[in-house]
Amino acid sequence: TPTGAITLTFTNITNGQSGFILMINSGGQTISAASTTKVDENLLATVTEAGTYLMSYFSDGTNVYLTNSAVYA
Repeated sequence: TPTGAITLTFTNITNGQSGFILMINSGGQTISAASTTKVDENLLATVTEAGTYLMSYFSDGTNVYLTNSAVYA
């Protein structure tokens, strides 16, 4: 749950690592992505809106690729 603007950054991640992130952005905080965090053109605008989102990620050992849900009601 961000309390201010954040940058999605992954460290010490291995090739093939994957998982889920539940982001509760109740305050509509600004979300950005590090250069090694790859997102589609709409992800950051979507998760910056106040709400709860489920994001999945996969790493190729260098970059982390994220996808996200729509806002949960």
